[in-house]
This record gives sequence, structure tokens and C-alpha cells, in this order.
Amino acid sequence: MISRRMAGSILLSLLLVVLVSGLSSAQSISNVDWLQGYVSATGKGYAKKTGTPMDIDNAVDAAKVVAQTDLLEVIKGVMVDSQTAVSDLMIEKTETSVRVQGVLHNAVIVGEPQIKESDGFVSATVEMRVCLYNNGFGCHSEKPLTNVLPKLSINKNKSNDTCSLLPNITSTQEILSKVTYDTRESLKLVVINLKGRPVNTDSRDFAIGFEAVKNQNCSVYSPEKVDPIVRRDRGTAELFIHVNDANAKYGTNVLVIPAKSINSQNYITIDKKDAYLISLVNEQAKNLLFKNALIGIAVQE
Repeated sequence: MISRRMAGSILLSLLLVVLVSGLSSAQSISNVDWLQGYVSATGKGYAKKTGTPMDIDNAVDAAKVVAQTDLLEVIKGVMVDSQTAVSDLMIEKTETSVRVQGVLHNAVIVGEPQIKESDGFVSATVEMRVCLYNNGFGCHSEKPLTNVLPKLSINKNKSNDTCSLLPNITSTQEILSKVTYDTRESLKLVVINLKGRPVNTDSRDFAIGFEAVKNQNCSVYSPEKVDPIVRRDRGTAELFIHVNDANAKYGTNVLVIPAKSINSQNYITIDKKDAYLISLVNEQAKNLLFKNALIGIAVQE
């Protein structure tokens, strides 16, 4: 038989969870880290201070509910491919919706909950993560998001003949093998390897793009996207004779991308997957496209 006092305590805890969940937009911070391969959310929850060990547990439970609620909203907006979001797949099939929500049960708390006490309440702050795929650099799970989504839907519309390079699960998975630098450290330089192709030395400005459809190029890097001060000092890119020269100056955190062609105006064409990788790195930096002009051009291997 449950006593009135215990029943009241349980009811209060549940009420706090519901109330805090309703405030999730003001109490949580969410993020999609494509390169590391996870969705994260930080939630804050409260419990009335009674002087028992359950105070902290109740506050942590409330914080987890906030974080999980926000995780679900973020997951719904994750793009599977260029035209399909997770929310679209959840609407198509109830089974998919149940599986996606089941992923939240595998969400893990990162680090230890931060506990504070004030004004008769105990507050807890927790960060929770859900893995996007099982080969991410910063997230490992037996049940990542890609494992619960319909495999047929993930592969549809794989080719997209537009200039859009928005991060999505399909393209990110394809490109991860090209990332060889230490993603725990900041990327210092992107080197475009010309492999012996001639350079127009009359100009220090370079532009980089990819061919979306035949005879239609999409630029991902151009002089107008570079900080004017940097450009005046050394052009839009730093020129190296060999790729190893760039490594010698900037260390191991250098990303090397092969060029497909370069014209007399120093417009360099690269593969679309490599262009996507550049956009992915830029998304991680949350910055204007290489505003600081961390681009290098290596004439030789």
C-alpha cells in the first residue's frame, strides 16, 4: 500500500517532469554534429529539495525528459538525403516512427550531470546524444539512427543535380572515409592538389567549384567569399610546390582534395563529393565559407 506522503512525492516528481518538459525550448540546447556523427541536446530539470537522495534522481530524470524531447524534434529535421527528412519517413510508416522514438531510449548521457541547489530546489543539467550512424568519429552505438530508418528510403534520390550541398546522412556517410585528419583538433588547411596541372601565376586569386550538371558549375569558394584584408595580403589561397610543403608548415591537420581540372582563370573543378566535404567542414565551423582563406593550392603531389 502506498502512503499518501509517498504518493504525493511521486505526483510532484511527475508534475515537475511535465512542467519542465513544457519549458524545453527555454531550457535546452541542441546541435547536429555531422562530422562527429551525433545529435546532442542539453536539458535542465528541477526537483523540490526534500533532503533525500531522490531529490537529485528526480532532477536528473526531469532534465533527461527535456533533453530527449528536444532530441526528438532535432532528429525529425535531420535530412536523410537531398529531398527527404526523417520526419517524412516517420509520417510514411508508423513502424518507422516507433523505431525513431525508440532510438531515444539508447540516448546516452555525456559526462556527469551538473547538480546545483538553490531556493529550495535541486537543479540538474545533462547532455544527451543520439548517434546518426555507426561509423561516426565521436559517437558509437549498436542502434544508431540509420539502423532504424528504411534502407530503401535512405538510398533513393541519391543523385541531386543542383548546387545544394546541405549536410545529410547519405552524403556524410559516403564522405567520411576521406577524412584523415584528427577531428578532435581544428582543421588548419584545405589543400587542393593540382597534380602537375599548370597555374596562371599572373593572379593570386583562385576559385573552386564542382560540375552539378554538364557545363554547369557551382562555386563553393571564390574571391568574393574571402575576407578582403586576407585577400589583399596573399590572394585567396596559399601556393605550395608540393603537398608535403603544406604539411610541413601546418602540421598533420590538413585536408587534401584532388583537383579534376583548372582553367586559365584559376577556376578549379573538384568532385562533387569533395565539394560536399568542404561544405561539411564549413558547417562544423559555423562560419562564412573559409572567410579566413585557409585554402592551399599544391602544384605537385
